[in-house]
Amino acid sequence: MKIIIKKDAISAEISGEKIGMQSDIDQVLKVAFEAGHKGNLLEKFSRLKHQTNMDLNLSLRETYDADLIKAQVEAVKDKFYIAPINATISRKNGSFVTTEEANGQKLNVEATANEITKVLGEEHTANEEHNDTVEVEATVESIAPKYTTSSFDNIKQVISSYSTTYNNADLGRNANLSVAASKISRTLMPGETFSLAEQLEPFTYEVGYRDANVIVNGKIEKGIGGGICQVASTLYNAVLLTNLDVTMRQNHSLSVSYVPLGRDATYATDSIDFQFQNNLDTAVIIEGFCADNHVYVNIYGADSAKPKYDIKFESEITEEIPAPETKYVDDPTLTAGVEEIETSALDGKRVRLYKLLYDQNGQLVDKVVENNSYYKPRAAVIKRGTKVVAPTPAQPKVEVNNTASTQDPVAAQETQQPVQANN
Repeated sequence: MKIIIKKDAISAEISGEKIGMQSDIDQVLKVAFEAGHKGNLLEKFSRLKHQTNMDLNLSLRETYDADLIKAQVEAVKDKFYIAPINATISRKNGSFVTTEEANGQKLNVEATANEITKVLGEEHTANEEHNDTVEVEATVESIAPKYTTSSFDNIKQVISSYSTTYNNADLGRNANLSVAASKISRTLMPGETFSLAEQLEPFTYEVGYRDANVIVNGKIEKGIGGGICQVASTLYNAVLLTNLDVTMRQNHSLSVSYVPLGRDATYATDSIDFQFQNNLDTAVIIEGFCADNHVYVNIYGADSAKPKYDIKFESEITEEIPAPETKYVDDPTLTAGVEEIETSALDGKRVRLYKLLYDQNGQLVDKVVENNSYYKPRAAVIKRGTKVVAPTPAQPKVEVNNTASTQDPVAAQETQQPVQANN
């Protein structure tokens, strides 16, 4: 015998052997044997003579182990599990977009095991010969999703906003800013961590990234995705204006122009990431986009997510490190005596960023250290020409014949033309 547990299109099979099912054949044979062997000789003769009194219908019955039934149902419960689907919310093209939630289900192991026991009993009561297959309707329980559309009704207020400007001349960098800004847009549920690496990678031409300037070991070089750190820094400043918990941030090796000292965040594949966690009780929505030569980041959330105080910042330079001595590099493509600045000198800086909290009356309530940043000093690099240029050969001197006035006027004019050119 086999038992089929079914629920809609889902089914699972349990063999009778696995629930310890066995027939009571020994007991049936005993009863059958005793029917013809009871009593004395006269009683036996009487039963043979009156055979109608000897009609005896015996049926095999199966026994099973209730604990094994429950264990087998437990073993197949995952087949009936359907995960609930949470509602979602996102910000697209300036509007909030939601998707509906859906309930899930799970198998009620105890109730289904009891149903199998009941059906097996009814099967043998109703049929002298049981079926080889017994079907049982599974008992399932509904699982409600954690988030429904109503969960997002109160998270559509702007709790922080920040923007930075950029020069529209570099088309590759502009493309990278636009792609990266759109990629950071997402909903962050309570307890979730935002990782810039997870949002921005992979850096490929297929997704829209282009080559542009990047800072590598203190030098400006071309690289795919150049400029995305401006998106990281814009996002960092928007996060600083909230109560979200920044868990990973690294400043650039050199200072940047689009945010104040101490308020930048950089990124490098496989080595430097920018991360923060939603430590609030409600979801937040991050929106990034580019428009009118600006990178914009807005963070939406519930009223309760808004900081209690007005937030301002103060960058304090705690140490200045002079730039190293100028480096001179011979350049055979430049004429000897000519110098050209390849890299300008920069003093290094150690910067401490303070977060200032003000109450509604404009009174300073607290001043806390937000981060410490170190910007490396950089030596100037000047290229010096080494190419020797051969002197220009002297042009032959042409003397004017004073008697030209007695010659043909046209001939005299032609003779004077080279003299005018040398002047």
